[in-house]
Amino acid sequence: MAGMDSQIFRQHKIVELVIESGSTDSQAISFAGWAGIGVRFPSGWDGGDLSVFVDSVNEATWAQVYDADGTAIAVTGASNTFAAVKADVFAIAKQIRFQAASAVGAQRVLEVHLKG
Repeated sequence: MAGMDSQIFRQHKIVELVIESGSTDSQAISFAGWAGIGVRFPSGWDGGDLSVFVDSVNEATWAQVYDADGTAIAVTGASNTFAAVKADVFAIAKQIRFQAASAVGAQRVLEVHLKG
């Protein structure tokens, strides 16, 4: 299909991140050649907005992400919604994790949508 925009055929991948009942922290996600495009919140989401954390070189220490103005980066969360995320948020580190504003009442699974 010569002449067609190659971006039409880009790969799409969904990674599920779990936040356990009573917790605020998600599992970490490694990008390895993928770019993030957004987060889908499950039905019954009760954790509020998500803060974004990047991992250190030793993968033991996490640092919260702030924009150039010193404002914490947050992903607005609501039950059964999809929140687009600026690509530069995902481009800053090889791994990130999310932290809910409040502990979830039951295990919740976030879908992180990636493109290759």
